[in-house]
Amino acid sequence: MNAGGGVLALDPARAAAGVITGIGFLGAGTILKGKDHVMGLTTAASIWVVAAIGIATGLGQYFLAVTATILVLFVLFVLHKIDIKSEHYGEIFLQGTGGTGFYESSRHEITSMGFHVKGYDIEAISRDGDIKIRFLVKYKQAEVGVGVIEKLFRIEGVNAVSWSR
Repeated sequence: MNAGGGVLALDPARAAAGVITGIGFLGAGTILKGKDHVMGLTTAASIWVVAAIGIATGLGQYFLAVTATILVLFVLFVLHKIDIKSEHYGEIFLQGTGGTGFYESSRHEITSMGFHVKGYDIEAISRDGDIKIRFLVKYKQAEVGVGVIEKLFRIEGVNAVSWSR
């Protein structure tokens, strides 16, 4: 009974629509777009699916809620171990001498190592040919280690190397 003496009717669809709207804003807030990549999509999807499981539980659909929970846990923890996409992004920072020739030889060596150059920034060029370059690269290998730095130091004119993934 409500304050007016009548029966209070609740509409579960309206309640669910309010939850979905609110969760949509939270999910959108977790998505970050960089210059060449997007982060937070899995987090946003996880927030949304947890809200959906909560709605199903609130509506008394326990079998659906438990099944969805098991499926979500499988996807997040088991399939995460399998690298389906297998494309990774990283940054290679080089400092050396040789001006534009250094850039060309560096780019050639980086692509011959299996990297795909998505972009670059030339950070500084001095009058005597000193140059700093940041390459944004895409690669397919799940693990790239110290061997990359050793190979980059073999490029003629390299003075300093930094690798970030």
